[in-house]
Amino acid sequence: MSVRLGFLNRNQVFDSIKVYRDTVKIDPAALPAPLVTLTGGETTYLDTTAPRGVLSYYLFEVRNGDDVEYSQPRPIVNIDYSGPGPQEILYGDWNQGYFGPVDSSLLFTGPELCNTLGVPGQNSAAVTWYKFAYKGKVLYFPSIALSTAVGWNLLYTKGLVFGINGDGPTGHSNPATNQWKTVVRGDDEFIVRLPRTNKTPGFAQGTSDDDSEYYQTVLQLAGVYNIASAIQLGDVVFQSLANISPMAEFQSGALTQGCNHIVSGSMLINVSNPLNCARSATTYYWRPMLEYIMR
Repeated sequence: MSVRLGFLNRNQVFDSIKVYRDTVKIDPAALPAPLVTLTGGETTYLDTTAPRGVLSYYLFEVRNGDDVEYSQPRPIVNIDYSGPGPQEILYGDWNQGYFGPVDSSLLFTGPELCNTLGVPGQNSAAVTWYKFAYKGKVLYFPSIALSTAVGWNLLYTKGLVFGINGDGPTGHSNPATNQWKTVVRGDDEFIVRLPRTNKTPGFAQGTSDDDSEYYQTVLQLAGVYNIASAIQLGDVVFQSLANISPMAEFQSGALTQGCNHIVSGSMLINVSNPLNCARSATTYYWRPMLEYIMR
């Protein structure tokens, strides 16, 4: 599959347009080699060499003599199918975007996922999944807690915390357990893990991290910008996140301490002890993140 780029050049007079692509956000001061130089007034370009399933950034350079203008880098993923649910990003882009709601018939009901993974305390209420894009990945987050009786320790021992092919960082007292757990629906496969409140996959407790996965999807798009009604999430869906739900981070101090991870100003992931990141035996609400495995 190729990537077809369409663009509108508002410069009435120009000599050429150069198209650049990179897997990191492109800085005009440090450009990679151009993919192509267009000199015939083109308004589209077909990139037949775009890596499949990889977040790529495109930038356009418009030149007229010595005058040069640059576009903003645009994130695109070369893929013809992004997993169950809507295929077009409704708000945002592949770096931070929202596709829309997905019915559980296309993914999993709460009892289905709990039974498949051996998670107790299943919630039988109807669930809707919300489909997000984050840094080139496709993520699904449930409207309700799928279980009301889990703890961080239990999820770790079932391989449901970090979403990596390995044991994850040390600092907890559980036996080392591989954290790569997937589920299949039809031809689609998903990694089951906890949401991440750190930007980088260190998973340790941290301070403010506005560029984290959880902030940029669930909280940023549905909470901070207060557009829940516009994207038909429903206020009750995300306001109910005050329910204690384990996150992929863990605290390294006392079991009752919690991780005290703040995502933005007064908007807390956890609001008292031990809450979201605690690894005690206390039972909490399970809201897993499903990460679509692109083929």
